[in-house]
Parts: sequence; C-alpha cells; structure tokens
Amino acid sequence: PGTLWAFLEDVVLSLEQDGIQQIVFVNVHLEPEHIEVLRGVALDHPRRGEGAAQVIFADNTRRRWAERLGGEFAGGDCHAGRYESSILLAADPEGVRDEERRRLPEVSVGLLARMKEGASNFREVGADRAYCGDPASASLEEGEALIEQLAELTVASVREAWPELF
Repeated sequence: PGTLWAFLEDVVLSLEQDGIQQIVFVNVHLEPEHIEVLRGVALDHPRRGEGAAQVIFADNTRRRWAERLGGEFAGGDCHAGRYESSILLAADPEGVRDEERRRLPEVSVGLLARMKEGASNFREVGADRAYCGDPASASLEEGEALIEQLAELTVASVREAWPELF
C-alpha cells in the first residue's frame, strides 16, 4: 500500500506541475487495500487553490455501481471469472487462451467475505488455481457491455465532481 500511495502521489504532483487541474483514477483491481489507497489519495487531493489538482476516484466497488456490473462482480467471486474474462475477451481476445478458459469449472470461494475475515492470498480463500467465478461462461458481448458500463460510471463520476465542465 505504501508503494502504491507514493507512486500515485508522485503522478499527481507531476501532473500538477504540468498544469493539470482534474485527475480521475479508474481502477479494476479489487483488492481492498488497493481500493483504500485510491480512495485515500483522492481524499488527500481536493482542489486546494491555484495550481492544485483535484483527484477523484471513479470507484466501481460502491454499491450503486457494483450492482450494474453483474452478479458475479457484486458477489466478489470474479477474479479471472466471468466478469474479468468477458472484459478481456472484448479488450484483448488474443490474450485469452480460450480453449482452456472454456474448460475451467466454476469456483465459488466467497472472496469478499474471506478477505474481510483476514485472508490475504488466494490459497487462504480457497482459490488455489488463482481464479474464482465462472470464466467458462464469459463472452465477448458481455465484455463489450461491461466496458460500456465502466465508461458510463467514469463519465458519471466526472459529471458529479465537475458539473461546470458539461
């Protein structure tokens, strides 16, 4: 977390030096500590005067957005499952070993609950193959729809933070 915080802080300060006034963090990594860092850096950078940038985090883990990203995402068992595999099929189909993906069984581990209980890695939550969810049911069409939803939530976050831009 400390390294990520320092990196993001450095990026923000560098962009401020170039005159950037608004910065949006967009993220699809769902590790709780990762999300907390993004939220924290954004809270540390409200617009503070001349030359300072305001940072917002388009947080897709908030309930109002998570519900729009499908049941697997909202339930948390989506690491390399249907949700992420669908996005990859749409964004980088060559990066997916499709025949192998189609043979993977669904794995339910209760990822979010287990992480809240203190599990810190995939073995501890029972995802010993480093995935959970249902990658075999992923589709290009769902991936395209999810990318559209993620773009819409980012635009909505920007509109809420900076209505004067629209």
